[in-house]
Amino acid sequence: DVWVADNHTFDFVTKTDDGERNHRLYITGILDAKTGVLVGWNITENPSSHSTVLALRHAIMRCGIPKILYVDNGTEFLTHDIGGKGHRSRKSQENIPNPPTILDRLGIKMIALVCNGRAKPIERMFLTLKNTISRAMATFTGGNIIERPESLKYQLKHGYVPYDHEIREKIDILLDGQYNSSEYGGYEKQFKGMS
Repeated sequence: DVWVADNHTFDFVTKTDDGERNHRLYITGILDAKTGVLVGWNITENPSSHSTVLALRHAIMRCGIPKILYVDNGTEFLTHDIGGKGHRSRKSQENIPNPPTILDRLGIKMIALVCNGRAKPIERMFLTLKNTISRAMATFTGGNIIERPESLKYQLKHGYVPYDHEIREKIDILLDGQYNSSEYGGYEKQFKGMS
C-alpha cells in the first residue's frame, strides 16, 4: 500500500554501449515500505521524470497499484505529468486548471517529503546496494576518496570497464536474486526468517 521512491548514483564506473565514454549510472528505485522489497526500478544515465515513470510502471506491473507514494523534493518526481507541482505551486496559478497527473489517474496519493530525506527507508536500501553490489564491481569508486580502491586507476586505464547493457542485465538478476530474496530484517515479527 505504501511505496517510497528515490534515485541513487551507483558507486562504480561503466562504459556507454557505444564505447565512447565512461560514466556512472543511476537507479530510480521504488521500495515497499513494509517489507523492504524493491518492487520496481529503472537504470538510467540521468535521473528524470521519464525514469520515474518507467520505474513506477515496472513496480505496478510486478506488484499492483499502491495507495501512497512517498518521494523527495526532486524535480523528477514533482513534474506536472507525474505528481503535479507539490508544494511548489504558486498562488498566481492556483485558479488555472491542471490536467490530472499520472498518479491522480492511478488513484495514488503522492506525499513529498520536504525535509530529512535520509530518513526514508530507501536510503538504507541504497546503502546496502553500495556495500554489496557496487563493491563487487571491478570499477568500484567508493562514496568518497577514502573508500576509493587503489586498483581503480589501473582498471580504467586498461579498459576493464563493463558496458551499460551488461550492468543492466546483471543488476536485474542481483536485485531479485540477492537483495529481494534476503531474509526480512524489519519490525514485523510474523515476517522474520522469510525472504
